[in-house]
Amino acid sequence: MEKKGHRIRKVYDKTYFAPCIEIGEEAQEDFCASSLLILYIPLSNPYFYDLLKCSLCGYTLQINIFKGKFLWEYQSIMIIIMKHYKAIIFDLFGTLVDFDVTLLPPLKLHEEEIYCTTVPLFETASKIHYSGSLDAFHRTLQAVIQRSRDEKKISLKEISCLTQMKTLLEHLHFPENEETRELAVRMKDLHMGLMKKCVFLPGGHLPLLERLKAGFKLGLLSNFDDADTGYRILNELEINHLFESILFSEEAGWIKPNPDLYNIILRKMNVLPEETLFVGDTPEADIFGPKQYGMDTAWINPEGYPFPGDPVKPDYELRHLSELESIISPNRLTRDFRNCLSDAGRNTLSKHQYKD
Repeated sequence: MEKKGHRIRKVYDKTYFAPCIEIGEEAQEDFCASSLLILYIPLSNPYFYDLLKCSLCGYTLQINIFKGKFLWEYQSIMIIIMKHYKAIIFDLFGTLVDFDVTLLPPLKLHEEEIYCTTVPLFETASKIHYSGSLDAFHRTLQAVIQRSRDEKKISLKEISCLTQMKTLLEHLHFPENEETRELAVRMKDLHMGLMKKCVFLPGGHLPLLERLKAGFKLGLLSNFDDADTGYRILNELEINHLFESILFSEEAGWIKPNPDLYNIILRKMNVLPEETLFVGDTPEADIFGPKQYGMDTAWINPEGYPFPGDPVKPDYELRHLSELESIISPNRLTRDFRNCLSDAGRNTLSKHQYKD
């Protein structure tokens, strides 16, 4: 890190994947603590003790004192300021659980093989009334699904899987009677049963959640159009008991990023937005929405894509959910930092470590 002037300036510390600030010797400016800050303050700073006395409501202050030469050629104190969260709210699909689409039945269409629920749904509908082709059935099903997605994106209102099946049968000219309504329920159950079999919990996620539950209130907020299936997924994966509050969009009637969803789950968990970290993989639903509501956010981005939003950015970016602990645990952060030091620096850290 290059020493520069007497102003507070942000730099980027790749060790922590977090913003850093260096305070020059004559700096007296106020600074806003973000979710994670690392401050390097020269011991010669005349305002050193004033800086240490600053009020950081809701933050954990960890002070590491280094005497003599350290990573830079001047005496300094490193202060790690970590946001103290009371609660962590997770998205479900693509965050806590993954989906293996190849477990769905294959459909060969125009020399292309895709995995979907079209074939079993077509076979079920054909037993009752439908006499059209598989190709026509598939096109109609996909049109209904796409129209529902477009409508939800505009209105932020959930359209349940059952409603979509009823719409499908209507477009296929099924009569409006009790038999058709019962068929829509069977097709919804068939579709969701096949989808549920594709869901799995990646290795390491269960012990991570168990560790986090010991120190945080955990919540789950998912855009999913059949709440009953959502709860069955959690039960079968044996993780439902780890959450203080669970909310699926189908039972609320809205989808993320509608602020009503965030309000509902925060009230159920009895926490404030600024006390909460939201973790998810979808920029609009899991980053933009929660940040607009006042929560900090962690974006799961395994492929390392640029974030598609401006000026809204996630507070943290994670390649894997396992990295979450490094941004919420002071002890873990210190341990990771110690590992990157030389033997001399590691010994210094052990002798001069203080916590407030």
